[in-house]
Amino acid sequence: MPRNVASLVEPPGVQQREVPVVTIERAREILRAVEGDGFAALYRVALFTGMRRGELVGLRWDDVDLDEGALTVRRSVQRVAGTVQVVEPKTSRSHRTIALPDSTVTTLRGQRVHQIEEGLRVGRPWSTADFVFGKADGKPLEPSGVTVRFQTLLAKANLPRMRFHDLRHATASLLIADHVPARVVMEMLGHSSITTTMNIYAHVMPALQRAAANHLDDILGDQAEATGTRGRD
Repeated sequence: MPRNVASLVEPPGVQQREVPVVTIERAREILRAVEGDGFAALYRVALFTGMRRGELVGLRWDDVDLDEGALTVRRSVQRVAGTVQVVEPKTSRSHRTIALPDSTVTTLRGQRVHQIEEGLRVGRPWSTADFVFGKADGKPLEPSGVTVRFQTLLAKANLPRMRFHDLRHATASLLIADHVPARVVMEMLGHSSITTTMNIYAHVMPALQRAAANHLDDILGDQAEATGTRGRD
């Protein structure tokens, strides 16, 4: 062919959904809203790790090392062809190990105790192969039900409606705003590339650039002023 006819085609633009801004105070309000609920541990782990809904629902106890304070994402749970199924993570990068804050380790220890007590009550002991946030019969939760329950709790607390996925965005935005390197955030969230992280959370960057500029002024400002003064003499 004498020319590439595909070059004549104008591809459609990528529609980037605006990422909601979640402040520290709003994140605290969300934590208060879910407190005491049966799924509170799931929502807390979501906010403190940035894990996807399916990854949380697919998490098993043998993926969690409470002594080391870490968990490994190995699978996801999704509704496929009308049934809830355990599937492979979204991408190869999604298969990852996440370091846990001490508070999240405490949350998961409490979840383990709750499951043991619940198992004794129903006469079915939980094993390490069972889901961390699963049903008493050992089956995974319905992913959409996790979202509906979350939104119900927000409504009761008079908080704005959010998607469950927005908890993941909140985790990343708060970390980046607190000067955690984007590369670290990328690894934590399991993004396929640093470009994905930077594109999604570009709205956080202007404030960081201003902070960086001010920081340079703090460490070099006096020297710059002295140099400028000598240049005018």
